[in-house]
Amino acid sequence: MKSLPEDIVIDILTWLPVKSILRFRSVSKPWSNLPTTPHFIAAHLRLSSAGNPLLIVHHGRTLGRNLRVSVIDSTFRTLHRDFPLPATVFDSRLHSPSILGSCNGLLCIKFTANFMLWNPATKQFALLPNFNNLTSPLTRSHGPKAQFICERFGFGSTPEPDYKLVRFVSVFHGKQGSADESVWRSLEVKAAVFSWKTWSWRPLARDNSRIPLAYYSNPVAANGNLYWIGESRGRRDFVLEFDLARESFRTIDLPESFERFRIETRINRVRESDAFEAMVMSENGRGVKGMLWESLRRCGCFDGGGDYRGYWNGVRVVLQRRVNGDVLGFCDPADGEDGAVYCVDGIGDRVYGVCGFVESLVSVRGGDE
Repeated sequence: MKSLPEDIVIDILTWLPVKSILRFRSVSKPWSNLPTTPHFIAAHLRLSSAGNPLLIVHHGRTLGRNLRVSVIDSTFRTLHRDFPLPATVFDSRLHSPSILGSCNGLLCIKFTANFMLWNPATKQFALLPNFNNLTSPLTRSHGPKAQFICERFGFGSTPEPDYKLVRFVSVFHGKQGSADESVWRSLEVKAAVFSWKTWSWRPLARDNSRIPLAYYSNPVAANGNLYWIGESRGRRDFVLEFDLARESFRTIDLPESFERFRIETRINRVRESDAFEAMVMSENGRGVKGMLWESLRRCGCFDGGGDYRGYWNGVRVVLQRRVNGDVLGFCDPADGEDGAVYCVDGIGDRVYGVCGFVESLVSVRGGDE
């Protein structure tokens, strides 16, 4: 290896898995520092993202100290089950872990009242600083009025990169025991963003956090933005977009053809129809975002139907509930009209969610770099 130019050696190392790179740190001092240099981290991440995508199947909250997950590789093999969280992270406040999001090898984990960034490949973890200002309305009394809090999160990155966790809370109150949504009104909507680069929370200014009163879906991260579907009485369903770089929200109305359906109905129609409509964000030559429409064929993974869970590694992910354990189906639209079907059985009981994952050397503590 001494006869090879340094840049060739570095290029070879970027192709190795994280475990091997970390083991080679003992070879020399330059190799010891290499996994922490931004250029090497970025080069390794590009190759890892292109060549070794994984899918994490989250089996829901647990009362223990493990994340109950299955990890599936690009050949649809189940690699292993459960991620043991670092034992030193736990105290009386930290339990019931769940995955909020995955980005470039970092998992954002939510506990009951705390958050953590975790890199399973490097085994690094870091608890985020507390930020409780968003839930301050809980401490106020409103007499006979009851309160309900709708809390949503999103995790993604900007190009620099900076990894950000956005958290917004809608607080409602209304008559105690009333099931009539019309009597509920909003007390306030608050939002804050955690920045990996500054390692701090920042409440969003009112002008940047004009979030409609609504019930929101789980988010999707794409192209430096986060997206939620919002349902609200008295207005058409909409997309809530959060620009991670500008740290600002905007709303985009869904087409009028969706107005008579609820979100759940639209999703369930995949089971009953040969086609369904999907909205995709695009940019024209001027960089202005607009809407395109595409008719997507129903994935024929199961005779009994299944829940469409999105795309991963170029294939559609469909979930089917079964008494003896859920089954995931993967449909490749490049192979025929309905796509080639790959089913992964025996992944455990219930599936809470799925998210893409790649191994990386990205540090959990951006503020320290």
